[in-house]
Amino acid sequence: DRSRGIFVLLDAVDQLRHKGLKVRMKLVGGWGPFSRKDVVNRIDQLNIGDEVEFVGRIDREVLRSLFRTSDLFVYQTINDGSPRVILEAIATGLPVIASYHPGIDVIDPTEKFISFTNFGDVDRLVNIIIGYHRTAEPWLQRAKFGRNEIVSRFGVIPVAGKYVDFYSSH
Repeated sequence: DRSRGIFVLLDAVDQLRHKGLKVRMKLVGGWGPFSRKDVVNRIDQLNIGDEVEFVGRIDREVLRSLFRTSDLFVYQTINDGSPRVILEAIATGLPVIASYHPGIDVIDPTEKFISFTNFGDVDRLVNIIIGYHRTAEPWLQRAKFGRNEIVSRFGVIPVAGKYVDFYSSH
């Protein structure tokens, strides 16, 4: 649906292509009840069918492999509670670009490892991706830092410890 940002991502692919960057976007997940037709129509309007691949729903191992073979993870939403997929992408060491959203902002409020955009800000999204393309190394360092942060805050051992502390204190 439009609140999940797919049209923002399609417009970003179009702009990146017009700026001479070769990009390939893989869309993972299922479809809302009305979105597939609109998305396919937008892809046709922009003539970006060669740049967009629909992966569909996949199991965790395939997703993990996709994360590990991708350059960036881009997530735009105004309608998703606390998207676990952001944590999963960061935990694999993938650089992440996401829209400001309460469920995402809390993960990295000072932008140490997530690059943020306002939802729908295609120009900023495109500029961030171009920045990555020009100098990937700082992004990879931030992604490594992010992975360490996520594992230390949300891994099994620290979370289990928090449960033990919580139940022990009551």
